[in-house]
Order: sequence, then structure tokens, then C-alpha cells
Amino acid sequence: MKRKLSLLLALVMILSLVPMTAFAASGLTAVSVPVLPKDTAQNLGSVRMVIPAGSPTDGHKLTITLPSGVTLPSPLGTDVEVTVPLNYAGDTNGLAQADITSVNRASSTKLEVVFGADVSFTNDALVIFKFNNINTTDASNGTVELKFEASPNSGIPTGTVAVANVGGTDAVKLTTSSVDTTSSSFNFNLNVVEEKPGSITAGDKITLKLPDGYVWDPAYNGLTTYDQTTTPKAEVKFGDQVTFTLDGGNTRDLTIEFVAGTTNFSSFSLKDIAFLVADDSKVKEGDIEVAVKGSGFNRDVTKLKVGVRADYTVKLEMEEVETIYAGRIEQELGTILIKEGIAGSLLPGRTITLKLPENARWTKVGNVKNEEDGAIDTPVIGSDDRVLTIRVNTQSTDADTFKLEEFEIMTEAGVTGDLVADITGSQGVRGTIVLAKVQSPVKIQATSKATDVVIGKTDQPAASFVITEVDKESLKAGSIKLILPLDVEWAKLPTVKVTEGDLTLGTISRSGRELTIPVSTDSFNASKIEVTDVMLRVYRTVPEGEIKIGVGGTAAVDAATLTEWAESTSADKVVIARVVTPAPGDTKANVVFTIDSAKYVVNGEEMTMDVAPYIKDSRTFLSIRYVAEALGVNPNAIVWNANTKTVTVFKGNNIASVTVGSKVLNINGMQVMMDTAVENKDGRVMLPIAHLAMALGVQYEWDGAARTVTFK
Repeated sequence: MKRKLSLLLALVMILSLVPMTAFAASGLTAVSVPVLPKDTAQNLGSVRMVIPAGSPTDGHKLTITLPSGVTLPSPLGTDVEVTVPLNYAGDTNGLAQADITSVNRASSTKLEVVFGADVSFTNDALVIFKFNNINTTDASNGTVELKFEASPNSGIPTGTVAVANVGGTDAVKLTTSSVDTTSSSFNFNLNVVEEKPGSITAGDKITLKLPDGYVWDPAYNGLTTYDQTTTPKAEVKFGDQVTFTLDGGNTRDLTIEFVAGTTNFSSFSLKDIAFLVADDSKVKEGDIEVAVKGSGFNRDVTKLKVGVRADYTVKLEMEEVETIYAGRIEQELGTILIKEGIAGSLLPGRTITLKLPENARWTKVGNVKNEEDGAIDTPVIGSDDRVLTIRVNTQSTDADTFKLEEFEIMTEAGVTGDLVADITGSQGVRGTIVLAKVQSPVKIQATSKATDVVIGKTDQPAASFVITEVDKESLKAGSIKLILPLDVEWAKLPTVKVTEGDLTLGTISRSGRELTIPVSTDSFNASKIEVTDVMLRVYRTVPEGEIKIGVGGTAAVDAATLTEWAESTSADKVVIARVVTPAPGDTKANVVFTIDSAKYVVNGEEMTMDVAPYIKDSRTFLSIRYVAEALGVNPNAIVWNANTKTVTVFKGNNIASVTVGSKVLNINGMQVMMDTAVENKDGRVMLPIAHLAMALGVQYEWDGAARTVTFK
């Protein structure tokens, strides 16, 4: 690469020493392309020819051919001329008028021009061709092109040049502009462009019919408009001054009649035509279109948009719904749009709030942009990081759209699907909006059938499984943690290998129920990790039912999310085994508790308790008594000591106790330190779910989307 670069630099230096002339902007250009009728004595557009300096034009002939049906005058006279100006581009012209030795009419459609000198070596030459008094009576409809031909050795530019558009129908193009978006009264401009001169004659009419529920301005009855002093204003863009009469005020049909026709190619606008709502019950929101009819010239449209009916509404929608990763911070949303129905819909001082579900938090306020003159303050994230407040600062004079760009959130690991925010606030907007699609960065799937295992035994085989990145770099450099349920451990190290992609793994290790797989670098290609030869140690406290393994760790779940959702450590889970013998004294049950609800379900039967589960400091607290009883513990086996504020639960061969205000959990005489203290709420002892499950020797599942805890 260095050798190639050296050669290139050397070549550049050599070329810089070689004298070079400036590049000429040679070629053929039409000065104008007029629209002409099929008639005699028509003036085509002139053509500019630029010939490069030093071109050997001496003695060479240029032939210019007209299309069939288009003929030259006879004699040419001064109508068809070849002119060489004295100067070109600030310099003396490279040719002189005397260097054009002859201009001959070779036939009715062919012109021959002979050059008598070469172009100057220092200056380019400019030659101008004029074609007036041309007969287009028999021309075909469409573009008139002149063909320029000369010897390739002459340096004279060749090719075809469009110099006119001829014929066609007497159609008139009708368009509208400056249409209003409002609720009751509307204005718009009607633009008229002739396809050819004289298309409009006196007495020609345009009739515009409004939809039911609208009427034209009552003033439009015999009204004459012809210049900028009237309303509507007649504004000429080019061509003839025109005069209209308008009839049909206070009705649905407006007739515009031309008092006089045109003679020149003309374009004009009838500005600020007004109409209004007559019957609000008959009109609908959206585009307002008129039916176009009339008499005289041909119209190129049958309907035109003249307004947009809207109301004082505010809508929130996504410009695009992005897919983001669960369990990750700095997840950028697509652009959030806040749209006014009409100007002034957003009122100063009013607010719009976007409240995220329990499984999501706002982490960054992005940029706010808008199209008109309204204004909103910089949005503010609330203290719980779930509510984004948008406050209106300035009322708009034209319907505005605000764009909230590059806003970021983080979401709870393992919770996927639509991320739906609630819309509230003093502006009065109510509803929901799907902010993003949430997916796990990795999937874990069993590649063999889940095995049956028994309690109190080690070296029991479980299903093999594969961990799959959903896209490249969805696993980050860090570590993958494969996490088993409480009292289920890795009996030995399994076989771990990358079967697809380019992830680089370090040396795996195990500790109790966790297997750690270091990930050295992000992947360039989406990768798969296969885990086989899985052997489990299942303690006697494990309840009957499924054994699920979760994939977590810093490679799959950002540590910052665990401060909000401490129990959600896994991006995905899969069943690899089933306990088929229950632990001593264990009663098989399925119990579901819902956060902030006093209702809970035991084996499908709804029951009621006197204290609801709640979330505090990102920990989910439940009543130890209600959970224990729901799982089959005899009420007499739950003992409360009011003096020591201690509750003791006897479940099978297990004895567990906790004390209100303490972070110590005692299980069969062994102390387990918790990261939060036991609480007393409304006379009930409340414990975080992970330690509650440990105390009772059961498994649990947390569903962040549904906000439920299931014990099995």
C-alpha cells in the first residue's frame, strides 16, 4: 500500500510540471424553448454554440437539419442568422463574424454554414444561431429538435437541441397552492398555466364544486376581479392580464368566467379564494377536494385539493418504531411526533406526559425540533425515571409538528414485546403509544429433550442448549452467566464452544449455580454458543417441577439495569430438566401474586389477602405468611414472636426464620445475608421474593410486563 501511494505522489508531482491549457466548456445550448402553435411565422429558440480554442474549423461545413413538417423561410433574409459576437467570457471571441463565409438554405429543412478560419488558440469561440419566421403548420405535436452535424475533425460541436414545443391541445393546467389547514374557514390559490398561447378565450368557464357541508364566500355573486386591488387577487406571472367574474357565493358551485381570452402564452393565479363550513355535521376531517368542470378550454384535472379540515387536536405517533434490547441501557427510541390538528392546538403552560411501564426507565432527554413557530420546553424526566413531562411554551400560528429525537431508555432484562407508554397530562391528550419493540439480545434454546432428575443426587444429565445472538454485537465483551435455580448447581464444567460466528471466549468456570463464560470481544458476525454435557447437582430442597436455566451476565445484561430490577438477571430462559420427585413435605402448587393487588391465585382459584405486594428500592416484597400458606404450609407451622419480631416457618424438614429490621435469613441454622432488611407492613412480615423463595425452598418466576410473581 505504501509503495502504491509513493508512485501516486510521484505521478502527481510530474503532472504538475507539465503545462496544460484550460478545459473548454464547449457544446450546444438552447437560449429558450418556447411553446408555439402550428402556424406560419413562428420564432424558434436561439442556439448558442461554444467551440473550443484551437479547433481547426477552417473550410469545414456545419449542417443543421429541421424536423419533418418544420420549414425554413425562403429566402432566409434576416430571419435566420448566424452571429459571432465580438467578445465571449470576458475575452475576444475566438472567431470573427467574417470567419463565417456562407449561410445557405440547402433545402426547406436544411441549413448549411461554412467556416473560413480556425478558432484562436487562446480563446474559445461563441456562435449564436437565430431561427425566426419558421413554418410549423405541419409539425408533429411535441418537441422541435434541431440536428447539428459536422466533421469530427473540425472540433465543431454536434448533436440535437430542443428549440420549441409545438401543437398539442388547448389544455390548461390547473393547480392549487397555499391551502389552509383549519376548522371552519379556508383560503387557497388557483394557479392557471396555458399549454400553448391563446388556449383561453372569452366566455371560457371553470366550475369548482365543494363537498356537501361547505359553501363559497357569499361575496362571490357577480364579482369581477382583474388585479391586485381586488379579492380574490388576480396575479399574472407572465403573459396577458386577465379578468374574471365569479358567481356562486353561499352555494357549493363556484363559476369562474373569463371576460377576455389570451393571445400570449400566459400563467396567472387567482389568489385567496375563500370558502367556509356551512353544516358542521356533514363535513369530515382530512383533505377537502373540489370537482372541476367547465366549458371552453380542456382542463387537465377533474378534482383539486383546496384545504384540509382539522380540529383542535393533538396526536402523538412514532415516525418509526425501532427494535431495542431488553436489559440494556442507552437504548435509543425512534422519533416521537407531536402533531397539532390546527394552529394553536397546543396551549401554553399545558403538559403532555409519557409514562413508561414498570419494566422501563427514561435515561436521556434528546433533541426537540419543530417545523413552525410553536415552542415547547426541554422535556423533563421525573424522579422515578418513568415519567417524561413535555410542557408547551409558545402557541403556534400554523399547525406545528414537534419531533423528539434521540431520546433513550433502559428496559428490564427478559421482558420483551411492545413497549407501550401511557399518554396523559393537562393538555388533555389521552391514550397509549408503542415506543419500541423490545427483544432479548440473545436467545437460549434446548437442543435435546429436557431430562427427568431427582432430588438429593448429583451428576444428573440435563438437556444441551444453544445461546444465539439475535444480531452481531448483541453480546458485548464481558461475561455470560448461566444461572440455575436455587439449590441446583453445576456438578461439573460442561463443554462450551462457538459453532457459528466469530465470538472469542475465555476459560469457563463454575461456582455453585452459576457458570461463567468470558467473552473477549464483540462479534462481527452473529454467533452461536453450544453448551453440551450438562450435569446437575439437585439438592433435596428443590421442589417438583421445571428447572430453567437463564442466560445473563454483563455480556447479555447491563449491570445498571440490575439496580432497578434486581430479580431480573436473565435475558432469556429455557427448561433443561424436570424434578420428578417432590422434596419432603412439599405440596405441589402454582401460586401467582400481582404487584399492588390484594388478589392472588392458587392453582387457578382467586383468593384475597390484607396486604398487597409492592416494589421498593427495586425489590419486590411479599407477605411470608400468605406465600407460605398458598404453597401448602400449615398455618400452625408459621410462628410469630411478637417480642423478638421474628417469624419462623416450618416446611417439611426445613426451618426458616427472619426478624423485622434485620438483613439475616436463617435456614436450618445457617445464616444467609440479604441486601435489604425485612419489613413490617400493615402487620405483615414482608420479604424480597428471591429470599422468600429461598426460605421456602421453592422456585419463582418474575414477569416484568405483567408485574406478577409465580411460585411453584
